[in-house]
Amino acid sequence: MTHRSVAVFLRPGILSVQVRTRWFMAGIELIDCNSVEDLLRIPVKNRLGALLDAQLDVDYLFDISEELERLGVPFLFLAPEDGPWTGYHLRSGRGHISRLVEALLLQGDDGQRH
Repeated sequence: MTHRSVAVFLRPGILSVQVRTRWFMAGIELIDCNSVEDLLRIPVKNRLGALLDAQLDVDYLFDISEELERLGVPFLFLAPEDGPWTGYHLRSGRGHISRLVEALLLQGDDGQRH
């Protein structure tokens, strides 16, 4: 099975082995990235997009999101599991994985982003 890849820009310790394994079993490899250069190492044919931790430094997030936008790489901001925010969360259930992948793949269809 050929795995697709999603770049993840996360704080240390956010991505558990269990979550990473469940995504891999669903056919998606989560690739840890610290910069857009890391993301560019993922072959375009395998790259689904990027997930950004909304609790990272705001300037860092701005720079990364601007560069991803410029490159046409779909991305989503992830809300913390234990916070009051609604939105996307990094979970391992098949329904959660499908929801995130669908949101990445369908970006731009209606002009709505993230």
